[in-house]
Amino acid sequence: RAGIADVVAIGLQEATTKMGVTGAKSSAVAASASSEGGGTGGSLGAAAPKQAASSSSTTTKKDADKASSSASSKAVDLKKRLGELLPGHELVCDAARGQMKLLVYVRRPLAAGCRERRTAYENTGLGHVVANKGGIAFACCVAGASHATLAFFAAHLAAHEGLKRRRRRNSDVGEILRGCRADLAKASTAACRAPVVDALDVDAQLDYSFFVGDLNYRAGGGGASPPGFIDADVDDDVDDDVD
Repeated sequence: RAGIADVVAIGLQEATTKMGVTGAKSSAVAASASSEGGGTGGSLGAAAPKQAASSSSTTTKKDADKASSSASSKAVDLKKRLGELLPGHELVCDAARGQMKLLVYVRRPLAAGCRERRTAYENTGLGHVVANKGGIAFACCVAGASHATLAFFAAHLAAHEGLKRRRRRNSDVGEILRGCRADLAKASTAACRAPVVDALDVDAQLDYSFFVGDLNYRAGGGGASPPGFIDADVDDDVDDDVD
């Protein structure tokens, strides 16, 4: 379709491969690998189909099972639907950790030149081990007019309001950047045009980096700071990776 960027990355959290039954929180970002650069953003998702509530007290388990089966039959496979929306693109990254997913599509004329594909993961959930929170990273080099090197991060950060939770989100971002950076460095070889080294942040090494996901930051209310403002005591706790 006209207007669709050369590279489309979609991060999903609390995700299922079926849309329309349980749904999924999603975020999307698109980046152009043309010589002029540029990009677009958006989101993909689907609302769960509404089930008519029965007012009869004689509804049987068989009826309920039949209704559930009907709902499942209406579910749309996520990747199938995305393939229909992006017929001119090829899926070059299909990464998952727990209920987090990262899908990256590249326009077919460029897909053959999408090299140095590297994927990394970092869990920040319970005990910093469980994958209910954390991030996924994907790095690649797209051979085109600009030979752009790209990195995409999809993250699910800690929820809820309050200074303690906000500090935890900041800390999680730093942990995701550090952990994924280390894994991407291990996956880089001497033949890579743009190898990632563990000494520098990924965004300082590649041409374009994108960070998307269910970040859970609050814009206001409940004593929260105005958008764009970081308290001095919070900033002191933010790792250099986040600065």
